[in-house]
Amino acid sequence: MTRTILVAIALLPGFAEAAADPPPTDMTRIFNESVARIRTDYVDVPSDQKLIGGCVSGMVAALDRYSSYIDKEKYDNLLNPKQTGVIGIEVRDRDGLIEVLTPFEGSAAARGGILAGDVIVRIDAKPVTGLPLDEIIRLLRGDKGSRIKIAIVREGEAKAREFDLEREAYSPPIADGRLLAGNIAYVRLARFSPDAMTLLADQLKKLDKEAGSNVRGLVLDLRGNTGGLLPVSIGIAAAFLPTDAPIAELRGRSKDVPMSLTAKKSNYVRGAFAPNPYEGVSEQVRQSVPLVVLVNGYTSSGAEIVAGALQDNKRAIVVGSNTAGIGTIQTLLPLGGNDGVLKLTTARYLTPKLRSFDGKGLVPDIVVEGADRRTGERDAVLERALQQLPPLKAAQTDLFPRREQ
Repeated sequence: MTRTILVAIALLPGFAEAAADPPPTDMTRIFNESVARIRTDYVDVPSDQKLIGGCVSGMVAALDRYSSYIDKEKYDNLLNPKQTGVIGIEVRDRDGLIEVLTPFEGSAAARGGILAGDVIVRIDAKPVTGLPLDEIIRLLRGDKGSRIKIAIVREGEAKAREFDLEREAYSPPIADGRLLAGNIAYVRLARFSPDAMTLLADQLKKLDKEAGSNVRGLVLDLRGNTGGLLPVSIGIAAAFLPTDAPIAELRGRSKDVPMSLTAKKSNYVRGAFAPNPYEGVSEQVRQSVPLVVLVNGYTSSGAEIVAGALQDNKRAIVVGSNTAGIGTIQTLLPLGGNDGVLKLTTARYLTPKLRSFDGKGLVPDIVVEGADRRTGERDAVLERALQQLPPLKAAQTDLFPRREQ
């Protein structure tokens, strides 16, 4: 009976009709023989749940590196984490290597010396290369106050570095800004959380006030920004573009795509009577002041949408290094019977000029070598960006005035 259930996975009603081509006979035979061998020869008797879950996980993972099957227990933990201690890093799967995208400012990871680009090879002595990303996240989390040992490999170093860190309750800052010399407003967005548009608006209003309503240039720093919610990505780009300006094109097979996304308010604010997050922000600052966008190899997904839209609309000069090249949308599709969810890639992003950046990234207008790493206190990417803004093109001045403590 058990064997019949397992073999039926390959022969479910409707499977052949839903697929582009029926499963090849030889592949069905390989599947059936593999199940039979496991049932008779594996050292322990495997449970149906483990075998079927493994089949589904493998099938989905074979599609691309972003699609996965999340079982009920893991999904419940993602929605309601039981463990609240973190070390404050964001990671990605780069061809099976677990790479640190960014250690958030002020986090245990940043204080301990972990850098963007470090590759995690062990967590608490457990090798992690090749593990699913959701499993890595589970291993990184723990009880507040608990300790975690992480081994990383850093570019140019032969020996792994060991870090012993304490997990803590930590929420990374979303937006930060300061006024630079020449009345240049600098705003950094770490990710596109639900409140990112409001936080961006707050920074723009604050800096415009500090400049005496005379902001003469704007720098939007998206380095290390891994995106977030799609409507928020559209809304961030819309902050700097006229209504109806093109922002992104979506391509896929689901009923909701293809789709053209523009700077129209309804594309990033839900509800006809919802307030515009940019109410009260100077239109001069948003849409007329010269703008430079900073990117690097860790600028991903929704942040790439913003950079590509501002670049294609010739609203901004993009400075830095090639972006990460994550140009797809993943959708969580619940399975019947409360059996977890499929996280499936359902669409691809294109820029307004129909450029695909998936797998290759966006190329900046001005490329700065070594943009993914800073050397000491010097920020070569920001320095190069400021040279593109009219107030500082010919000025010989201190770009980073000291703040009063």
